[in-house]
Amino acid sequence: MVFNRYHARGIVPDPLRVSKVMVLELRQLARSAGSLIVPVRSSVLRASIGLILKHHIYVSDAMQVATHRDAKCDVFVSCDGELLNVARAEGLRVYNPLKSNSSAHSPSAR
Repeated sequence: MVFNRYHARGIVPDPLRVSKVMVLELRQLARSAGSLIVPVRSSVLRASIGLILKHHIYVSDAMQVATHRDAKCDVFVSCDGELLNVARAEGLRVYNPLKSNSSAHSPSAR
């Protein structure tokens, strides 16, 4: 579990608690009308490989970008600035909820 690595580095004080909170939030998100759970198709996996090679990003980040594009979502939402830069470079509209003055930006906007 990734949280254990963060715990070992002193970033996450209680990995079990963080995991439980994350699962609860994911369940709530899955029940909300505004979310869409999509299956991972082989085309998404192939697109992810291309993104990894092109942008030198993690598999999970590449999967997010490829899935977003495949599902034809309106806006890519993330708090990860580097991931937003990759999504923007791939032509996606992006939004960072941690930026108080942020709104969905087109790929050309910075």
